[in-house]
Amino acid sequence: MSKPKINDIYIIALVFLVNFSFKLLNLTHEPIWYDECFSIFYSQGSINEILTVSKWDINPPFFNLFLHPWVKIFGTSELSMRMVPVILSSLTAVTLYLFLNRYTGFRAAITASVLYLFSSISFFYAQEVRGYTLILFVSIVSIWLFIKLMEKPSYLTSIFLGGTYYVLIMTH
Repeated sequence: MSKPKINDIYIIALVFLVNFSFKLLNLTHEPIWYDECFSIFYSQGSINEILTVSKWDINPPFFNLFLHPWVKIFGTSELSMRMVPVILSSLTAVTLYLFLNRYTGFRAAITASVLYLFSSISFFYAQEVRGYTLILFVSIVSIWLFIKLMEKPSYLTSIFLGGTYYVLIMTH
């Protein structure tokens, strides 16, 4: 893979910042939803407690494990907890742009990034403390790794692809 040009870095930063800014709009306007309470509550427990809960909970443990260090560092305020899906959604926009720019070209990458930015479902999930933004992010990464593996097989890519599949299974 070639070294990114300065223009590419500006575009990547712009895609991230525009998505991030847009998804921050009215971030704490709605109170914490019923489902979000579970993510917030369980992510505060120890890793053993999170894993124990996952034995009977309908949701696999990865998102709560993912939130665990965030809670320890930034606390459980509504703003703090909702920043996680906002960041993941913004990273998804960047990953979508990079993936499409690599395989379909600049115009398709920008078009998809704009469509993603204004997608009501991506906006909704970017403001909900649940694993949906993580699932979308990891899904795009897994598709990219799968294509990369088909282009040039390698054990390392296979391991990363297996890791993304594991995260997907353990998130939803």
